[in-house]
Amino acid sequence: MLRMAEVKQRLRSCSMYLLHCCTARGLAMTVTTSTDSTSFSAFFLCHSRTR
Repeated sequence: MLRMAEVKQRLRSCSMYLLHCCTARGLAMTVTTSTDSTSFSAFFLCHSRTR
């Protein structure tokens, strides 16, 4: 079983990924920087590196 912290982190990663895919990059950056810029930038770096 996953801990709640892990589940929340995965949900956040999924939502950030969907936000990045479904919206314009500028709008996505504006939205995410106001909410959680550090986790988004870290996730974005990891995601762009895997591509």
